[in-house]
Amino acid sequence: MPPASVLTCDGCGFEAPTGDDAWEHVTDPRLGRLTRCPECGSTNVHNRG
Repeated sequence: MPPASVLTCDGCGFEAPTGDDAWEHVTDPRLGRLTRCPECGSTNVHNRG
């Protein structure tokens, strides 16, 4: 099985695997479900593969 992708928060640098329970989620009426950093609350996260 390949290693899990890792999401990184652009706000504070927090990292955790994609789908990990550490990540929070919020729902925006226009954008839908967004991943949110549990450390700083930013939704600006990216997958670094």
